[in-house]
Amino acid sequence: MDHAIRTATLDGLKDEHKERLLKATREGLQDILRRMLLLLPVFDADALAAMPLRRPTTIVPDTTAVHQGALDFVCRFLSPWARIKVPAIVHMELQNNADNYFDKVRFKQRPSRTPSPADRCAALRQHILSQGGIRTLLRLEFDPDVELDRGDLGADPLRGVITSSSDPEDKNLGLQDVVRSFADRLIVETARRFQAEVRPDHPLFVLTSDQGIARMALAEGLRVMFFQARAVPAIDGARVTGTLFNPFSRDLYAVSFADVLWELAVSFGRARVVTEDGKQGLDVWGIGGETDGATWQPLHAREDLLWTRRTGSTVPPAQVGSTAPAPAPAEVAPDPPADSDRTATDPPRFRPEDLRGAYRFSPDKMLSLIGAIVHQGALPMPDAQRAVDVHDPGTCGKYVRFLLSGQLVEEGASGLVATPALHALWVALAAQRHGDAARILRAVPSFDGLCQFTEAKGQFSPDAPGIPVASSALSNYLMLGEALGLWLRVVERGVCWTPRAPAEADFPRVARAAYERARQADEGGRWLLTGRWLEALALEDGIHPLTCRDLVARARHSGSLRVLAEGSTPDNRFDTHFFWALGQRDGQPCIERVYLYQGDFLLPGTAAVRLRIEVGDHAT
Repeated sequence: MDHAIRTATLDGLKDEHKERLLKATREGLQDILRRMLLLLPVFDADALAAMPLRRPTTIVPDTTAVHQGALDFVCRFLSPWARIKVPAIVHMELQNNADNYFDKVRFKQRPSRTPSPADRCAALRQHILSQGGIRTLLRLEFDPDVELDRGDLGADPLRGVITSSSDPEDKNLGLQDVVRSFADRLIVETARRFQAEVRPDHPLFVLTSDQGIARMALAEGLRVMFFQARAVPAIDGARVTGTLFNPFSRDLYAVSFADVLWELAVSFGRARVVTEDGKQGLDVWGIGGETDGATWQPLHAREDLLWTRRTGSTVPPAQVGSTAPAPAPAEVAPDPPADSDRTATDPPRFRPEDLRGAYRFSPDKMLSLIGAIVHQGALPMPDAQRAVDVHDPGTCGKYVRFLLSGQLVEEGASGLVATPALHALWVALAAQRHGDAARILRAVPSFDGLCQFTEAKGQFSPDAPGIPVASSALSNYLMLGEALGLWLRVVERGVCWTPRAPAEADFPRVARAAYERARQADEGGRWLLTGRWLEALALEDGIHPLTCRDLVARARHSGSLRVLAEGSTPDNRFDTHFFWALGQRDGQPCIERVYLYQGDFLLPGTAAVRLRIEVGDHAT
């Protein structure tokens, strides 16, 4: 790499200037590799002891964390618990880098004067720092899975520094001239201000590789995530792969070569990829003298505008055919064992009149019982009691009667025998196919009666008269149906029927309309509480949060809908706004609580509680 850099430099440069160019290029390349997470920063032992995060934690990065990939590391691997608060001085330092670049290449140049070698070295370094850092913050800002918090207006101490003042004392102090040490102090002051706004036990870290900031923060009683990125490990002679292990799990993550090439082109101004023999290549560069007169437009603030040029002979087309492994066969429920032990003369354990009415049971324990019957084929009654963890046979009988009433199990001499319907139900629950599971469970008369009542009413209060399920068992039935996406209980509004699943082409319009209605009703700004939007879709459009989550994922993937999230510490006022959903525990289906006003349900990987809905270019 060093030889290639020296070869690319202009002739006539002194060795000291070549070494400065070499150092700037090496540092810029290493920063890009770490921002793309092809190489990971090295944290100290105290920082590693706090990872992965187990509770909401505020992270205050400095400029080195933005440049050297630590902020990307936190957003990728420490979410959804990491709440990022970027101080205003960080944005200002990046803009100063951009101003310094233009100062070197534009305003100090005269037509009769060529840039000095010192100006070339400084311009390269300032371009790498400014464009790489600004792109990082923009990329994270437009990523809905990243939670970026902002303090109250006027809370950042930088605002009081850059505001012009007529006070002679302020002018004599020269506070408008922000020097490096003062900028470092402002970052620590911002962290202290954020610390004062949260609970005393709320963890807060300053993310930095600057020893001065780290020592200053420690002296102020703040915790520090200190890292090294440019010193270790060395990248000389190293090869990087685009598929890597998550440092805190056994999962894999991938980095696209196109993303790396894009980052190189933005940071250095131009990137070139060539074949090993040097005969073919691809150039990628930004707006400049070779763009046929094109100039920067406001729309380029969201997406970089780059040009490409292919050199050499035409690249041969890829061979037709797929090397992907063959898809695994679909899971098939095992055939239920034959009930050979039971004879026609064996009386049923429960009489038909025992199967009428509703039953009080725990839906989560009901899933445990269903799993035990499916796995064993025939489950004796003592084992059924142990599966639901009850000592009273009468209590266990309520679970059994519920299944018998829907012909999901049969009684045999060896115990409860699973029917084909129960096997199909278990497969649907394990795959979280809510619609299939709901259709099978509606074979239970008491459950189907509540479904018909809710469908006819559209919306009702749990205290309303005429509900076909007794009040003692109603909460359990509501919990089960809610986990299957049939209805949603909204605080102070009641239970609403949620059968609707709009087409993918129609969902962006429905989502945006619900967002606008809720935003106008709340008389708020562009950001709306996540739970408020989900409840509006359920109440007014009949769309369950489970259905909404799937539609949002598909719409975001197709580009027809943009859902942007903004971070905030969850408000305890909304802890009662939750619903029950199917989940997994030890590889088995279970029912878990999901909070509507915490964004980790709608947007996995973030804990943001506010969102903004924008319809994409491909929306209809």
